[in-house]
Amino acid sequence: MTLLIKSLFLLLRDFISLFNALERNHEFIRYVLPKWTSFAGLSQMDCYLIASHINSIPRLSLNNFSPYEAAHLFIGKDNLTRFNIKKIDNDDIDLSIRLLKK
Repeated sequence: MTLLIKSLFLLLRDFISLFNALERNHEFIRYVLPKWTSFAGLSQMDCYLIASHINSIPRLSLNNFSPYEAAHLFIGKDNLTRFNIKKIDNDDIDLSIRLLKK
C-alpha cells in the first residue's frame, strides 16, 4: 500500500510539473496570439515559427538551456529538423503579435 501511495505521489508531482510547463507555453502563445484572436488563419508554417521561438527561450528549469537545446541533446538535430523546429538566436526571439507579420 505504501509503495502505491509513493508511486501516486511521484506521478502527481511529475504531472504538476508538466502541467506548469505547458501552462507557461500557453502563456507564450498568447503573447503572439492574444486572447480572442482567431487561430483559423494560421498556416502550419506559422505554427512551426511560433514553436521555434517559444522553444528557443532559455528556462531556469533547464539550467538556462532552451527546450530546443535540451531536445537537441536527447533526440538529436535530425529529429528536431523533422519537427521543423529551428533554433532562434536569443536576440531574434520575438513573442509579440509582430512575429507573424514579418
